[in-house]
Amino acid sequence: MSSEAPVLPKPGLFGSLRTLLTTAVAIASTRLEILATEYEQEKHRLGRMLTLWTMLAFCVAMALIFLSMLVVMLFWEEHRLLAMGGIVIAYTLLAAAAAAWLRHEMRRGSRFLSVSLLELNKDRRELET
Repeated sequence: MSSEAPVLPKPGLFGSLRTLLTTAVAIASTRLEILATEYEQEKHRLGRMLTLWTMLAFCVAMALIFLSMLVVMLFWEEHRLLAMGGIVIAYTLLAAAAAAWLRHEMRRGSRFLSVSLLELNKDRRELET
């Protein structure tokens, strides 16, 4: 804690303007800190998501490759073409579902900076009253 006494505004118009300007700078500084914090959090979240999605994609791809090979080998003697066709249909349906999910996510939008925008709107409403 500081041992300095609180600074009281000087009386008059310039004192009030100085206090108002100091308050505005403090509010702007706080809002910029919130923006910076949200940016850092979003950056770290996206980095984690990218890493996890990469791991997931690799593991799923490997599992699907070996599962496909297993199915084809099981039906090699009698129904190998039917097994390969079924695998192609299954992968096509999975790809279509993934594309639909991705389209939904892209249309939903991001919540990035939502807290900052909410705070700025609250500040604007307070200043208007």
